[in-house]
Amino acid sequence: MVMNKRGYAKLVDFGHAETNVTYTTPMFDKLGTKQYKAPEYFEKGPIWRFVDFWALAVSLHIMIVGKHIQMEDKRVLIDKKHLSDAAQHLLEQMFQQDPFSRLGSSRRGAKEIKEHPFFEDFDWERLENGSLMPPKLKIPSVKPYLKFIVKL
Repeated sequence: MVMNKRGYAKLVDFGHAETNVTYTTPMFDKLGTKQYKAPEYFEKGPIWRFVDFWALAVSLHIMIVGKHIQMEDKRVLIDKKHLSDAAQHLLEQMFQQDPFSRLGSSRRGAKEIKEHPFFEDFDWERLENGSLMPPKLKIPSVKPYLKFIVKL
């Protein structure tokens, strides 16, 4: 994720993306960052578009809790003390081991996630049309780090 100059978070891909992926399209190219990969990445056979919802859940967990997920016996240990009931339920549904049971895995896709109670007060339309004001963030100065930049 990167932030644009207006303060909106943007998902980016640095060189790999599947194209023309539908609900029923299996994928066999298993590239990606290990910490964001769904369990099915590590098994033989195809993966499905639902792996993206697992990666989104990892990102949400990091944004809400402030740290990466912990795994035990192929299960995500959700840090419940930092989560509202709605956030806990959302993550539990998005971290389903069975990709076809994962929130977002139906033909409705991301609409399932957007309609979850965690997002009940979120204005998706204003986000999509760019009128939702992002929070003001303090961006640290890069000056202390300039000495580490190497010119090639």
